[in-house]
Amino acid sequence: MTLKKGGPPFVSETVTAWSGSPSCASVAEVRPSRASLSRPPPGRVRRARRRSKALTLAIGARFPTSSTARWPADGTDGKPARVFPVSPEKQHALAARMRALGVREEDLEEHFVRSGGKGGQNVNKVSTCVVLRHRPSGVIVKCQRERSQALNRFLARRDLLDKLEARARGVAEAAAAERARIRRQKRRRSRRAKEKLLAAKRALSAKKALRRAPEVE
Repeated sequence: MTLKKGGPPFVSETVTAWSGSPSCASVAEVRPSRASLSRPPPGRVRRARRRSKALTLAIGARFPTSSTARWPADGTDGKPARVFPVSPEKQHALAARMRALGVREEDLEEHFVRSGGKGGQNVNKVSTCVVLRHRPSGVIVKCQRERSQALNRFLARRDLLDKLEARARGVAEAAAAERARIRRQKRRRSRRAKEKLLAAKRALSAKKALRRAPEVE
């Protein structure tokens, strides 16, 4: 084995072809393959694989992307909903509210604009603000509470559902008040209420009689 200065070791093999004199001898240098020189030891490969597997499990626990962490599929088209960087419980709760109000991802129109206020370069130079519009109802919400665009998308959907619930609650309360008013009008008065009403009418009639001009005989 011969060591060459400034390079990897190589094996020198001398092949002599005699043609009558020793000067005709030729020397062939056989170098090892590049793969055999760059191949790491087996122990280092196993340790690297273990570290890669541990890192993959840690990332999967922080941001789950499996089917169990996704939202339940919409019953109308079977398409899985989006996944946001929040816990699976919050995602399932939001999906349940969307199904209860009849809100689908296909009905949402989403835009991203620059945020304002405090937050530094990430807020002033990145479109982290989310503008969400529900096409059937026309309700528009704008969310820029967090520095993360993905988290603002989740919060914008929650704000949109809050507005839709408030609108539905207001319509229901107005309808209930109208029904109560009609019910009060149609309800028969009790005897005591009738007596109070007649007494008030008699008192008003007596007051008006005192205001009349005196008669001249």
